Amino acid sequence: MRKPNCPAAAAMMLAALALLAASGGCCRSPAIVQPPAPDKPTIDAALVEANNRGLALMLQFNYDPALDAFAQLSQERPELVDLRVNQAIALLNRQQPGDGEAALALLDEVLAAAPAHPHALYCSALLLLYQGDAAAAQLRLETVVEQSPEDAYAAYWLGQSLAEQGAYDKALPWYQQAAQLDAYLRSAYYGSFVALRQMGQSEQAKEMLARYEGLKHNLLARLAEFKYTRMGPLGEAIALAEPAAATTPTPEGELFEPSAPLAASGATDADWKAAAPVATAADINGDGRLDLFLSGLAGAEGRHNAVCLQQPTGQFQLQPDHPLNGVDKVNAPLWGDFDSDGRTDVYLCRDGANQLWRQVGPDQWRDVTEATGTASGQLNTIDGAMFDADH
Repeated sequence: MRKPNCPAAAAMMLAALALLAASGGCCRSPAIVQPPAPDKPTIDAALVEANNRGLALMLQFNYDPALDAFAQLSQERPELVDLRVNQAIALLNRQQPGDGEAALALLDEVLAAAPAHPHALYCSALLLLYQGDAAAAQLRLETVVEQSPEDAYAAYWLGQSLAEQGAYDKALPWYQQAAQLDAYLRSAYYGSFVALRQMGQSEQAKEMLARYEGLKHNLLARLAEFKYTRMGPLGEAIALAEPAAATTPTPEGELFEPSAPLAASGATDADWKAAAPVATAADINGDGRLDLFLSGLAGAEGRHNAVCLQQPTGQFQLQPDHPLNGVDKVNAPLWGDFDSDGRTDVYLCRDGANQLWRQVGPDQWRDVTEATGTASGQLNTIDGAMFDADH
């Protein structure tokens, strides 16, 4: 056998390398070009308003017009999957023949485009559970509880899907989790009762039933049901929001200027009680400017408080003869328009009988405590609030 001619072999190798170089690097991997990110769908005020109209109709349980509203929006803006979810939620709550199947088909379309959509996963799971496919519902609810571990309703419905399959030992921890997340969710206690009874733990089952019954008349208690507003937050139609406006950067420096004495014209030196004086601001005389009321003077010359009215210049002027100055033992003034005549009135909380003063004209005051029966006895009232309790 003849040996290869080494110089010739080297020449052939060099030629091959030259050929590769001339080919322009055909063996290198082509550069991967990333497609541009899709534009985020725009949401404007008109769309938010139209969607809100559908949300309001849902809260009135007017499902037909709500469905029409969401269907029209979904047709106009098919790229917004939340609108299709809202359409499906209106369908599943209307509960006419075929609505459940149509709603599930819509939700599956959404999940094909957005597999992790929480509302679509949750609502489709509840539909599957309602239709008797507990195993399929379980799979979707397991994803939901991973996404929303603080959602008591998701935990409860996962327990229900397991209980429907006879897995009471696996359902019980989810009922317990739901009760821990929301102590007023009565259904969680009833689910625990059923699971414990099926597991032969009768004493613990009785305890859960007692908790369920104990919340029967509690106004904060709720039931989880296949009804709108009772399926949990992920079972409710989705609100849209316009993009947040650019936030203004926080200014640098101190939040407030250094404090300085507040000078009031006409003021003289006065002694204060040992207790700290109370200062409040209100438009006392109805001129549109905030005035000051300071309680706690020692009572020299019959003045127990100091009313300082703000002038157009921004300066304050002491009103030495103001009628409110003569009320002693004032702990706190409560400013408000108690008779709805457009003028500011005041209820004086005192160490003793309280007093209600009505402003009958511009900075003209009358004590109406006896006429209104608002003295509240000889007590030490230190604070309070004036508000419209019955609207």
